[in-house]
Amino acid sequence: MFLFLIGVFACDCGPPIITEKYIQSDFVANITITKIYPNKKGEYIYKADIKINELYKGEKLKSIYVAGVSDRGFGTSCSIFIH
Repeated sequence: MFLFLIGVFACDCGPPIITEKYIQSDFVANITITKIYPNKKGEYIYKADIKINELYKGEKLKSIYVAGVSDRGFGTSCSIFIH
């Protein structure tokens, strides 16, 4: 299970302040990733289908987009890889 805080913000590699991240986020939930799609060529974002276990903030979603690479390839220092 994962807790995702999703919003629109630049990469922040410093220690997260959870209350600020919650306020800035559009979607906060305890989720299970059910399927990961490959990155489209040249993009550093990929789609993941999810099952919401508990929704804390936002609308019920079936998929999210994750900044990173889905195939363990070279990404950025803020890329997320879920396996």
